[in-house]
Amino acid sequence: MSQHTHYYKSARLEKVASPVKKNEKPLLEPLLVNTINGAYNSHEEAIKGSITPGKLADFVVLADDPHTVSQEKIKDIEIVRTVTGGSSVYEK
Repeated sequence: MSQHTHYYKSARLEKVASPVKKNEKPLLEPLLVNTINGAYNSHEEAIKGSITPGKLADFVVLADDPHTVSQEKIKDIEIVRTVTGGSSVYEK
């Protein structure tokens, strides 16, 4: 799932008359959909979906905390590092 897809799932921006109105969702919900809930739905919660010793952990390191920036700026947060299968596959 792309960074922008995650942004639109979390911010749910929609036009109503004029200007853009925010129908904000908690940031936790889209994170759960893409982690624990996704692993559960694919019957893989024993091996992935949460940060637990022994589980697979593909992850990104972000330049900012999505919990502290405005919903509109989440899509602009830079990815500093991506780790897949225990190896760094991207580093800025």
